[in-house]
Amino acid sequence: MIDLVDLVEKVELAVESILGSKHSLDLERYIGRRLPLCYPNKGLWYMAKKGATFEVYHEQFDLSSFLENASRQTIETIIDHYGSTHQRDYCLVVLGHRFQGRQIVQFRSVLGQNRLYKILLLLRLAGVSKSQIVLCDHKPDYRAIVSRDLSALKEPFEHVVFGGDVIIKPFLSSRFILLFSARGEIVSWSVFQYESSKVLLTSYPYGDLSECVVESLSSRVRKTIAFVGSTGVLTTDFPIGTIILPAKIYDFESLITSKFPNYLLDKMEKIGAKISDKHLSIKTPLVETTDMLSVLKSQGYKSIDVEAAHFQRGCEKYLADNTRVGVILFASDQPDSGMDLSKHDYSSDKSLNIRQHLAQVVESIQGDTI
Repeated sequence: MIDLVDLVEKVELAVESILGSKHSLDLERYIGRRLPLCYPNKGLWYMAKKGATFEVYHEQFDLSSFLENASRQTIETIIDHYGSTHQRDYCLVVLGHRFQGRQIVQFRSVLGQNRLYKILLLLRLAGVSKSQIVLCDHKPDYRAIVSRDLSALKEPFEHVVFGGDVIIKPFLSSRFILLFSARGEIVSWSVFQYESSKVLLTSYPYGDLSECVVESLSSRVRKTIAFVGSTGVLTTDFPIGTIILPAKIYDFESLITSKFPNYLLDKMEKIGAKISDKHLSIKTPLVETTDMLSVLKSQGYKSIDVEAAHFQRGCEKYLADNTRVGVILFASDQPDSGMDLSKHDYSSDKSLNIRQHLAQVVESIQGDTI
């Protein structure tokens, strides 16, 4: 259950902090890659200035059903927006025609506390006032949704690669034979045959939803589960493209790593990786002001992302004690350095080469039980 009053208060505190500080990102560029600021029609900037209402729905959403029941409404725009996680970030619906006066902007299908926080913060930083935003909480059951997403997976897997369906799947060798795949609302997945083992690759459930997915997968993990992804780095010791193994994973409240240390640390030399002694997961890169980053650096943090702590927490809470847990990341950006996340392109030649290398690393340790 999400406390929406508390969430909104935290968003407002973040807005105050961000607007009162220098930011590590090119903030306008970052927001413009995640919200349609100038299109469709004249975009969200224009609609915010004109006083439009912005409705944000915390809900499970079926676009086909919505369209079937929307015959009495004038729909000007629908944009189904999928982020880098390969899961829907939101479905943008603009109700009312631009020539008919008042329009309502809806952000449908917003799932997860982190994603809800991110969307609200994006809107506030894009110029939408607090009074223009209406939160509609349909109290979606995350566990039930994830259970349906994974319902076709009947057997346990020797190895699960969390995030692998997004970041390394296109680069796997012919030794990985695709058996079947499916797209879900919170998590999507692919099953591969690799020699005598079946390997499950999943997408990224955004932020806190990762813990729900690990919980649902816990009975299906026979030997190992490894998180693969990207990370921002807070030190020049990790050039862009460096393979990084977090030793200890934190959120802002506590150390998460406990009974499941990163077993891949023992394979550091084989992987050609560097160790991040302290890794932190945050709600969204939007909060990365230069002041905040300075504090994190002074506290010894070396790397920063959104999902790893939620993945680790799920492992600590739900996995059998004999399971091996790994986290392997590549340095994708360096906040406040001119190589920040607002400029990162996951499809650039450099990023593709890094992801291909990461796929090769994952495969190279497959025989040693990834």
